[in-house]
Amino acid sequence: MKKLFLVAVAGLTLGAISAHAGQENNIQIRAGKLRIVETPTGDQVLLLNNKKLSSFTSFSVTFEQKYAIGDRDVILLANNSGGMACPMQYLFVSASVQGDVRVTPEFGTCSDLIKPVQQGGKITVTMPKMNGRGSTSFAYENGALYENGKLAKGSQPPLEEGDVMINGFGQVLTSGNPSKKWVDCVRKRAPQADQNLNNWEEQVVAECKRLSMR
Repeated sequence: MKKLFLVAVAGLTLGAISAHAGQENNIQIRAGKLRIVETPTGDQVLLLNNKKLSSFTSFSVTFEQKYAIGDRDVILLANNSGGMACPMQYLFVSASVQGDVRVTPEFGTCSDLIKPVQQGGKITVTMPKMNGRGSTSFAYENGALYENGKLAKGSQPPLEEGDVMINGFGQVLTSGNPSKKWVDCVRKRAPQADQNLNNWEEQVVAECKRLSMR
């Protein structure tokens, strides 16, 4: 599995940057400017250099912490629904220097009492369970999200060396040096695929791998 290494420690974490209704919130990363903008309908939209990454129907979204892992900046965000039942969820957004962006599924126990810790290429966020008995740990490592040590629901497994995958934004990601024929096929077929089908990403990658081995 491809390893990611920490390039620096000091000065890489930021305190929470509050988002207020009707205002723009931004943070500078190596790939450009990451912004949260409120739309006229009240939704929160996450942009990187004006390209939409995600949107949230919530009261506010805030940048909580910023980290550097290898050539990627990793940002922990908090999504405040404004409700009472489950007010707070979290997610990670990572971007390489070249602009490859990955967004994890939202995670959390609904608590806003979190303890994020970085150890090398791993970021762990611990928080109390909903019932207040014990705690739950979520970890971001090698581009994937884990809950109590297991791959979280909806998270993409980390790439193996020489692997190819399509992420949730239709981007083709590679690790190591996979076959050029395989990569070119996936890049050509991904925009043409029926994205309403279940597991269309895996089907495109698998079919192109089979064709490239002929």
